[in-house]
Amino acid sequence: MGRINLRVPYEEKDEVKKLGAKWDWNMRVWYVPENLSHEIFSKWLLLPNIKAKSFSIARVMTDCWSCNKYTYVYTIFFDEGYHYKNYNEDTEEVYWEHNHYPAMLCHVEYVSADAQLLIEKHTQCYTYDYSKKSKDALCNESLYTLWSQAWRFYNAWGAWRRIQSSNS
Repeated sequence: MGRINLRVPYEEKDEVKKLGAKWDWNMRVWYVPENLSHEIFSKWLLLPNIKAKSFSIARVMTDCWSCNKYTYVYTIFFDEGYHYKNYNEDTEEVYWEHNHYPAMLCHVEYVSADAQLLIEKHTQCYTYDYSKKSKDALCNESLYTLWSQAWRFYNAWGAWRRIQSSNS
């Protein structure tokens, strides 16, 4: 399993450091290294705000903004029927809402361990990294990402892979 990013308030940084978390200077985030169990960091784990029984991986070949070479880029795609956390400003209630439309994810900060393993298996270059252009943390190895530019998938040829996971 890859590393897991944490959401740590500044005043708690020494506590996570003592437990073994590492600081990523480029992404400016604390994370759990691969050799440590994430359970002891449960207080700082990013909470999921999307639930789905399955997801697809969209793959498109495009030119890299940095090196101008063609590279594959990926995004996570949900068919209709997934759930997301919603917030009612009037009542301050947080609740799960059913979405009836397909969607591509952007600005991804956390993926469950099971989903992350499946994504790594099917993309061969998925990694936690940082793209200055998109300001995102989940990228392919050339650092060009469409996590925040998913609309481009509608206008390009690509491959879709259905991935089944009950813990997506």
